[in-house]
Amino acid sequence: MLKILTVVYNLDKGGTQRAAQVFAEAYHKLDYDSRILALYGLGPRYKEIKNHIPVWHSLTQENLDSIVSWSPDIIHIHSHGPDASEINQLLASKPTETKVVETNVFSVPSPWYDKIDISLQLSIWAQWIFNLRGGKHINSEIIPYPVNSSKFNRASSDDIYLFKKEYNIPPEAIVLGRIGQSYAGKWSPMLIQVFDELAITNLNLFLLIVNPPSNIVKLVEQSKARDRVIIIPQILGDKNIAIAYSSMNVMVHIAEQGESFGMVLAESLLCEVPVVTFSTPWDDNSQCEVVGNAEGGYVVNSFKGLKEAIIMLTEHSALALKLGQSGRRHIVENFDHLKVVKMVIQSLMKKNHKDGQLRKPKIVEILNNSFDKPTFLTRFFIMLDSDFFRRLTRYSSYYSHWSLIVMNGYLKLKKALMRSQD
Repeated sequence: MLKILTVVYNLDKGGTQRAAQVFAEAYHKLDYDSRILALYGLGPRYKEIKNHIPVWHSLTQENLDSIVSWSPDIIHIHSHGPDASEINQLLASKPTETKVVETNVFSVPSPWYDKIDISLQLSIWAQWIFNLRGGKHINSEIIPYPVNSSKFNRASSDDIYLFKKEYNIPPEAIVLGRIGQSYAGKWSPMLIQVFDELAITNLNLFLLIVNPPSNIVKLVEQSKARDRVIIIPQILGDKNIAIAYSSMNVMVHIAEQGESFGMVLAESLLCEVPVVTFSTPWDDNSQCEVVGNAEGGYVVNSFKGLKEAIIMLTEHSALALKLGQSGRRHIVENFDHLKVVKMVIQSLMKKNHKDGQLRKPKIVEILNNSFDKPTFLTRFFIMLDSDFFRRLTRYSSYYSHWSLIVMNGYLKLKKALMRSQD
């Protein structure tokens, strides 16, 4: 029986923690001896797994001795958050034959890259960014986050009715929605802007947002359609979250820094709610692959495209239903947790890993597979295969005005000077 240790920052809320939990649970389901090392705390996820998956809390000497004595066959590190000194301490103590794999969350070569057997990138786009940032010569494979499709299903009509009643949403209302982490980079002011414009002509339109950051809350307070915006600070429990998703007609996803994967997108689609997601080639952009244009909704490149895609889905319920259903199939077929875990085991048996040789035409294909086409300049910057020019697509796509380049450059220079003086 394979012994597999999952190493994660903590067991709190968040996409990385959910992915680590699902990986560990899938290893357990496949009858492997699955255990977790939570380096810096436990959290609500610990309560969900403590009865069937052993957990070490923090890398104390006692815990390290216990892990070494257990002698894992595979150590699976989730790269978001861990301190390099603790990872190095753990890896220095492992048996020689232990395989080490990491799920690389942010497409940046990790400080311990020379001590692992393979680095897993979450999407084709993530692999391309990883290559641009120096990962081209590191063994890597494109393996996404695992999704437990049984945890999220479309809620019953009764549950949806009661949910809407609780939050004073009329039963016949058309609901745009967004669930996300309470972090500004995972949201965009454009969400409130597009709702305000659409709400003027559609008095039946409501906006449901869960766990928004303070800047979004402030924009809601200024909205002329404020009485049709429902803010829920927090929803706990997968069943309750699934009911919230199911109460939406369309999930509107605009994350300023994009998504390294986008677990909320998979969850929405599993609840058969189509997604309109904004492409962010200047940063993480895995949302394009997770949603799939015309598979689970639409990928858009502009405010105009965003608005038109939302109108299309809200005015054509049959199309929204079709994309919601095909979106669930898309998630199950491509990201099912047991399938993904088997991919990880298989990747460790390979001698050659060719994903690091990814070519840019594939990236352009992803960019072009969208509801509205990217600008010529955006495609040109991407074709240059440069991390610097890639970041300029923020302006070539008109998400931000070109004049902000000077301001952003000044702020970065100021921060650099302040660091040099410390």
